[in-house]
Amino acid sequence: MQVESLTIPAAYTRLIVDLCEARGVDIQQAARQFDRNVLRDPNGRFKLLDVGALLYQAFLLDEAIGYEIGLNTQLTSHGLVGYGVLTNPTFKDAIDFGIRFGELRTPFITLSVRQENDTGIIEARETFDLGPTRQVCMEHYLIGVWRIGEMLVKTSNFPADIFELYFEHQKPPCHDQYRSRLPACHFSSPANQLRFPSHYLDLPLATADDMAAQLASQECEREKARTGSKSGSLTAALTRFFQDTVAPPSLGEAANYLHMSPRSLKRKLNAERSSYQLLVDQHRERLAKQLLKDPRRSVAGIAQELGYTAPENFTRAFRKWTGMSPTDMRRQYQDK
Repeated sequence: MQVESLTIPAAYTRLIVDLCEARGVDIQQAARQFDRNVLRDPNGRFKLLDVGALLYQAFLLDEAIGYEIGLNTQLTSHGLVGYGVLTNPTFKDAIDFGIRFGELRTPFITLSVRQENDTGIIEARETFDLGPTRQVCMEHYLIGVWRIGEMLVKTSNFPADIFELYFEHQKPPCHDQYRSRLPACHFSSPANQLRFPSHYLDLPLATADDMAAQLASQECEREKARTGSKSGSLTAALTRFFQDTVAPPSLGEAANYLHMSPRSLKRKLNAERSSYQLLVDQHRERLAKQLLKDPRRSVAGIAQELGYTAPENFTRAFRKWTGMSPTDMRRQYQDK
């Protein structure tokens, strides 16, 4: 899908306009092109490029507008996507739901999640060149993701002071006035990330509701079909491709699906700071955790379903992802 045809919900535009008005930032000239009736319509949408131009105008007049948008974004601002995040069973499931349907709300950024040793990492990458809006987009997006994560953790009665934010850009002058309202922030970093202890990925959410999560997923799928939403990110495209599989497809099969050569696919994924193996591992880890909840499935059977030639290879990989064996994870589920 061409960038020119991408749209985002009117709720985000309304938030920019309302915050600027509250902060005395005059963007009325730029905001005149946005129909007031559509701004207040729960189902209204505006062209992404038009909203980007409005955001950049606001940023030029108020360098802290990204911080303000992030801090004032509520889970309910994301509609059904936010509802789905809220009702998934674990923190990792909630993240996966946000990754799966995030393009419906913010098609300009793609999320991925991974585990490195004892650290869980949610990484944000632009799906196309954001140009001069890149800094403000990353600020409001990652701060918004942190707020959602903090809310989920607090609601589940777990300590929430475990997050850290990493930004690629240099520390903006306005940051010090927001320091007390944010987690630890690091600037001039290699990537834009939210980091936290990896064991929080398995945190059961107090707001979990299987039926509600299924309904949210169904409605989000309908919205994707209705809006023709399709992210320009290969990472997002492959994540969707994997959804209907258990054993992940080969690199060649994925390349054929995307109508490109395996070499081109690997090169383009590298440009997105991803890799085919990383996506395969994330897919297998997510499914393995789901399958292990069913006591009728053997570990050897799950390994075979996921495409492993030997159970010990699956056990080795699972231990690398989670720090424990599949058997230990199953026992943990049973204890819960």
